[in-house]
Amino acid sequence: MSIGLYIVLAPLYLKSVRKLQEKRFVFVKILAIIIPENGAKVSKIKCFQFAQQTLLNQSIFLYTCPNCGETFRLNYPTLYHQMEDLIMIYLVPESEVEKTYEMFYGKNALADFRTEKYLNRIVTSANQLVEKIQIFDAGKDDRIMELVKLLAADSILKNDPDIDFDELRFAVDDDGTNILIIINKGEITGAVDIDNMYEFASSHCTDFKDIRDDEDIVINREWILNKLAEAENE
Repeated sequence: MSIGLYIVLAPLYLKSVRKLQEKRFVFVKILAIIIPENGAKVSKIKCFQFAQQTLLNQSIFLYTCPNCGETFRLNYPTLYHQMEDLIMIYLVPESEVEKTYEMFYGKNALADFRTEKYLNRIVTSANQLVEKIQIFDAGKDDRIMELVKLLAADSILKNDPDIDFDELRFAVDDDGTNILIIINKGEITGAVDIDNMYEFASSHCTDFKDIRDDEDIVINREWILNKLAEAENE
């Protein structure tokens, strides 16, 4: 599998972060040069090849200081490109979501993604990035998966009204079963087998556009709640 990870280098005035990024990654090529609207700074997007597992376990976002040995996270905009499958997932801060959408579909888009039938997504956390990769690698539709999460949350609370959890996240267990892991305060507290639930949800999503034709590329809990609200108002 050919995978590229494109990193937006920190601005030049953040010298310490820029230096760490340049030490951390072995760059292959410059993909593009991004010039901010005010023209004051220039950032380069560079690409390197990597093993997918280093992203799935998020070690790619960790840096260990060679002097003190302390390990800490480097949070930076990251474009994941799964080339054979025409999948691009862009990890950006919440404040950059709208601008990133314009990069994909605006009048000055980097490429004609409609023609190429790319599957594009924008996410705002490393956990979301990993989850999207796992969903697509499992051959699932992340839009349907958001509905599955609502159904699963309802089922969990009906069975145990006192249970506390912050999030349900897609994963594949060791025997290849598709599950949602139950997370509370950053810890995994359980899991739910969702194969039957996914098939049920899929049967109720027949009005969804083909996943590669849908220009909704920020797919999360808010998206599915808005979709359900629209359906109720029709």
